[in-house]
Amino acid sequence: MGSSLRFRHITLEDGLSQSAVQAVTQDRQGYMWFGTEDGLQRYDGYDFLTFHHDPEQSGSLADDDVVALTVGAHDELWIGTGEQGLDLLEPGSTRFVHYQHDPADPDSLASNYVDALLVDEHGRLWVGTDNGVDRMDSTTGRFRHYRIAGASAGTNTNIIYALHEDKRGRIWVGTVHGLYYYDAAHDSLKLLTPSTGVSLSVARHLLTKASVNAFAGSSDGRLWVATEGGLVTLSPQDRIIAVYQHRAGDPESLPNSRVRALLEDLAGYIWIGTHGGGLTRLDPSTGRFINFEHDATDPQSLGGNMVMTLYRDQTGLIWIGADAAGISIYNPQTREFGYYRHRQGDPNSLVSNMVWSIYKDPGENVWVGTDQGLTRIDARRIRYKQYQMRG
Repeated sequence: MGSSLRFRHITLEDGLSQSAVQAVTQDRQGYMWFGTEDGLQRYDGYDFLTFHHDPEQSGSLADDDVVALTVGAHDELWIGTGEQGLDLLEPGSTRFVHYQHDPADPDSLASNYVDALLVDEHGRLWVGTDNGVDRMDSTTGRFRHYRIAGASAGTNTNIIYALHEDKRGRIWVGTVHGLYYYDAAHDSLKLLTPSTGVSLSVARHLLTKASVNAFAGSSDGRLWVATEGGLVTLSPQDRIIAVYQHRAGDPESLPNSRVRALLEDLAGYIWIGTHGGGLTRLDPSTGRFINFEHDATDPQSLGGNMVMTLYRDQTGLIWIGADAAGISIYNPQTREFGYYRHRQGDPNSLVSNMVWSIYKDPGENVWVGTDQGLTRIDARRIRYKQYQMRG
């Protein structure tokens, strides 16, 4: 089903910085933290403090390529890097503690490539690497390794893409080849192989063979699983509720089966970002989609069909980041969309339309990470603020 909603343009006034932002979080003191390809930055509402790796300082950031961020139970900042493992920064400190893989130490971090971080309801840190999942013992600083056994020859199933904790406290693990969960009774990762529900053969294939890219938990306790082959919905009892895939010639099916981003809005609708099929909204009660796609002849259509990230702020606005298409904002109350875009040669516009991350802080500022810089948007006044990222 096509959408009758229209997009409206929003004028942008200031510029952006020049460093790629890959992760965003906020600590309990209100500081905003940004992971970039060129270091870690803290913003206090007025200025940036930038942390870089210094080979002559052992307490400096381990690696300038910051891939993942999360805040721990005691307001400590955990930093996942692209090549140098995991760093810890305690509140008020500027000295980093390093956790890295040591081939001679079996209790060290499993790999120095960290792509996903999760602090669970018990305050335990889970680390997704390209060599499985680690759980840290906060008392000793040692790591318990969870690896997936029995992978086919030449296949590394232990590449972790996503971590999620559901309402029951179960830890879900999205891998390059299927969906796993942490089995606390056996202290191991188990492949989810559903035995009841609809479309079992298709669901089993997606949840055991396809890449699992993202998760969303809905208010009714369902788990929504984004895969490279479609969207799967699980009940709290692991029953397959539904499988959604693209069907050629069916305009009411999922527009593209490569699902990359998920969220539930305040009304209970599920928003789905796809790689090549644009954005779609699913009504779980009817199973019907409303699709939003880019139309080159319509300047008010969706900016791009490769949706990279979705974020719902505290007011219910939905922020949509698309590959090379900037930011779109949907207001469920007014059923209107707005745009934040780059305009070639215009310094008073978004510096890049390649959007990777979106976050809205309690002060109503929206932070946008792109491949060309970081933007703070005052959404109430629709203004941009440029920050030059300096060492």
